[in-house]
Amino acid sequence: MQTIWILTAGNAEAIIYKSSGGKGDLSEHHRFEHPRGRLHDRELSSDLPGRTYDSSGEGRHAMEQEMDPKKHESVVFAKHLTDYLHHACTTGTCSKLYIAAAPAFLGIIREHYSKPVQEAVAMEVNNNLVPMGADEVRAYFPEYL
Repeated sequence: MQTIWILTAGNAEAIIYKSSGGKGDLSEHHRFEHPRGRLHDRELSSDLPGRTYDSSGEGRHAMEQEMDPKKHESVVFAKHLTDYLHHACTTGTCSKLYIAAAPAFLGIIREHYSKPVQEAVAMEVNNNLVPMGADEVRAYFPEYL
């Protein structure tokens, strides 16, 4: 029997629903919270970037950060989610996977798919469905999973 999961994810929260397949109802399997994903850049940075002189020594400007703090938190959370999915896919806990996330966050999640996760993904939806209930989430996916 296939174990089917639907992951709904946003920058600060994600839910995995479990389905037995067919037209079955979804039940919440696991919920993830990432409170730092809700913070603003200035709350995530302990201090402003440093200042430096131009190479010719004539002007000063702020040094740029390699990655903005908000995106960094999204990457941290996406990596946590994909590690969890990897474990589930390699242990047989999940055999088929559907993923729904806001487009930018879905792109970050995709960057961290392992081969087993990538092979388990049956469908992706570019929409953050986390605020919706299980019945509303179910409507976004094929009638038969």
